[in-house]
Amino acid sequence: MGRRVVCDTVDNFEVLLASGATVNANLGANPDLWRALRGGPNNFDIATSFTMRSFNQDNYWGGSIIRDGSHIDELLETFEVFTGNPDYDPHATNILNPIWQPASDLWTLAL
Repeated sequence: MGRRVVCDTVDNFEVLLASGATVNANLGANPDLWRALRGGPNNFDIATSFTMRSFNQDNYWGGSIIRDGSHIDELLETFEVFTGNPDYDPHATNILNPIWQPASDLWTLAL
C-alpha cells in the first residue's frame, strides 16, 4: 500500500452550497466537487459532515515539548539527535518553533 494522507480517506462530504442546497460529494455524486474538496482550499462550500475510512497507521507518534527560552540549547540538541539518527523516518515532520510573547517579554520554545 502506498503512502496515505488524510484526504485520501474521505468517502463523502455533505456540503451546503452557496445556492443554499445541501448535496453529497463523493465518487458517484458530484465527483468533481469531491475531488476539489479532498485537499483543496476551503472556499467551495461549507462541509456539514463527512464520512472517512479508518486505516492502520502502524507506529504513529505525536506530541510536543514546550519549554521556556532558557532551554534552547537542550531543545536544539534533542532536535539534532532525533533528526540526525541514521534510522530517522524521512516521512516524519519536526518543527522547532520559537514563540515570542511580547506581553510577558518571554520566549517559549515548542518542539
